[in-house]
Amino acid sequence: MIWKKLPGVIILAIICGIILSVVYINPYDGQTSVSSLILQLSGARANFQLGISLNELLAFCTRMVPGFLLELYLGTNMYRHFCTASVYVFSRTGNRFKWYLQECLIIVAFVAAFQMIMPVTAIGITSLRYKVSLDSNGLLLLGIHYVIYVLWVFAMTLLLNILSLSLGCDIAVVLTIGGQCAFITLLSLLRLLEGNPVLYSLALKANPVSHLVVGWHTIAIKAISNCVLSTYAEISFLSTFYYMSIVVFSITIAGCIFVCTRDLIVSDAEFGTI
Repeated sequence: MIWKKLPGVIILAIICGIILSVVYINPYDGQTSVSSLILQLSGARANFQLGISLNELLAFCTRMVPGFLLELYLGTNMYRHFCTASVYVFSRTGNRFKWYLQECLIIVAFVAAFQMIMPVTAIGITSLRYKVSLDSNGLLLLGIHYVIYVLWVFAMTLLLNILSLSLGCDIAVVLTIGGQCAFITLLSLLRLLEGNPVLYSLALKANPVSHLVVGWHTIAIKAISNCVLSTYAEISFLSTFYYMSIVVFSITIAGCIFVCTRDLIVSDAEFGTI
């Protein structure tokens, strides 16, 4: 049963939450707020917003490692049905569309659980080490962070599954994880466009990683009066929600078409035709 992976997801979320808290949440004065904590999990350094220098972006990349690990852990959920040992089982699946939707729902449930447990664990561990104040703005940011990352990590996990079916696991991992790292690196090139506000804004909003930085959202900046105003805060939460929803919808539909039309019974992306 695929649900046997749930304990692993929970354990991974707890471990990642502990590591993020210990490594990144270290307030100078021994106290912090939930809003500041969430901003740090999303790229900020204490009261300093994430910049677009390569060094800062590489540091941000390390904060995305928990998402990468979950994507790798769940990246073969669908593919396992098409490996040599499981072809007979899948050949008895009559309705591929129904099966595909069920698999998507399972992945969503796992991602949703992970993204809920990890920040809660980080907050809990931080509260044991420092004084953490619960503020209403923090709950707002926690909700924004949760929605954004559930949508994105689900999209990337599903994409990894689909690419594994067509290209094999190794290539799928390189394209999915490597692609996200490439988007992070591309953000460092935004400095070249600072002289052209229109192109700068378009490039910033077109890059999906920009939407993962909670502190770059205008709603977040307006809600937190004690935060340094980010010069990159040009993204509204609604635009991020629409952007992520389009990404999720596109990958889901593409995956559905692939699974329902591809003759996966007689082909194996890892070992060739069977």
